[in-house]
Amino acid sequence: MNRIIRDRWIAALRSGEYQQGRELLRTKDGTFCCLGVLCVVENEDIGPDRGYLDDEFRQAIDLSSEQESILIDMNDKDHRTFGEIADYIEGAM
Repeated sequence: MNRIIRDRWIAALRSGEYQQGRELLRTKDGTFCCLGVLCVVENEDIGPDRGYLDDEFRQAIDLSSEQESILIDMNDKDHRTFGEIADYIEGAM
């Protein structure tokens, strides 16, 4: 993943500006999963009720489907905070 994109994403996750949600990139009530925050940072149009990144976008930012799955599990199944997810991204990507 491009370091500039990664660093903007990490900063956004740690900013406290986004309320964390589960299962969807962005919910109608304004919560985000960690990947939804990435979409906002990169100006990727996301409507409510989407659970996954578009393949084109994921490929453009050089995020593998395996990395996407790990991040989805961290956010949705493991209930990791945005700060914990940011730490993972910083160390692993």
